[in-house]
Amino acid sequence: MDLTSPDSSLEYADEELAAFLDHRPAGRHHLLVVTRRHIRSVTHLSGSADDTSLIRRMEALARRLLSERGADMSDVRLGFHWKLVTVGHLHLHAISPTHEMSWLQKLEFSSWILASVGETIKMLETKNS
Repeated sequence: MDLTSPDSSLEYADEELAAFLDHRPAGRHHLLVVTRRHIRSVTHLSGSADDTSLIRRMEALARRLLSERGADMSDVRLGFHWKLVTVGHLHLHAISPTHEMSWLQKLEFSSWILASVGETIKMLETKNS
């Protein structure tokens, strides 16, 4: 991933995480938070305390960026594709407002396909127990 490309829609980058606008937004605010280090998906994490901490840092960054963009923080969907993986790199979707999503987008980003941060952490914790 070339984060220096003018087409990257980069919103944030540090040594660990980057965030950019989704190229097919499901809402007025649709960001992807990714790890700079390649991790194929949530299921490729070991479930260690470092892994759950990484997920929480991704969530905190997503919430901060949505807030800074003026998103309605009471109408946000955050989640990971690990039930059905379509992109081979760990990424967190941050979408707002969800009430403006089309029925197809609501299906694509439903809990059947997109796991919440809490559900993801629970899965990782059981993996490590």
